[in-house]
Amino acid sequence: MSGICGFVHAGRPLLGEGDLRRMAAPLARRGTGDVEHMLDGPVGIAAQVHRLETPEGPGAAPAYRRTGLWVALDGEIYNAPDVWRELVPFGHAETKHVADLVAAAYAQWGPNCVGRFNGVFALAVWDRREGTLTLARDPQGMKSLFWGEQGGIFLFGSELKAIRACPSFAPAVEPAALAEFVTFLYVPPPWTC
Repeated sequence: MSGICGFVHAGRPLLGEGDLRRMAAPLARRGTGDVEHMLDGPVGIAAQVHRLETPEGPGAAPAYRRTGLWVALDGEIYNAPDVWRELVPFGHAETKHVADLVAAAYAQWGPNCVGRFNGVFALAVWDRREGTLTLARDPQGMKSLFWGEQGGIFLFGSELKAIRACPSFAPAVEPAALAEFVTFLYVPPPWTC
């Protein structure tokens, strides 16, 4: 298990590496203690990684590709061999690392690659060339991915704790979500309390 978090802000640099590390700290129990992070202008992504031992050696959840993509992943893609079979004819080199699969699939098919994945996952892909951040999770919602915007800063994380750890985030109760909780004893999407 691992965890992801990050931010995108407009205008002058508002957040930096220290803020990103503070956001990743609450996710420490989800990994081996290693935090991989990427800062690129107004975008910061961190992944609390769980090192996997594979025949190719230790592998991390995030992957930076020469294609200008940075992938942070929490989860597994069960049909990875099938997706690799589709990618290899296009010249992608197969590895055992799931983040490499996501990066290769994104490089080949763009954000639509997520529809080819069968598994449990939450992921973030920063495409430096296009200047786009793609966030996705499995259709069943087995892996959490929380997000929100406040004061011109878009924040996301595998847990709300990661978002709350961002110094610029000011938590407030959402009245409509609270009413739903009091009425139905749960908070339906798209809200959180």
